[in-house]
Amino acid sequence: MPERFSRGTFEPEFVALLVDVYGGACAEADKRNGGLSDAERDKIAKAIMKAAQSGTQDPDALKQAGLSVLVE
Repeated sequence: MPERFSRGTFEPEFVALLVDVYGGACAEADKRNGGLSDAERDKIAKAIMKAAQSGTQDPDALKQAGLSVLVE
């Protein structure tokens, strides 16, 4: 499990969901952009966490929050 999702007060099942959402968002962004830097991956992770901390639980909304931080 990526360390960036291992901290906090989320239930283990929700953490697993966040990891899946992060992986999907990175895979989609990687396919669109032909690769991602570590900084871009961190931006995606932070955006997903911010959305989750604000109460978003829908996987699609979390994924879109992560992808929204990348400039296309």
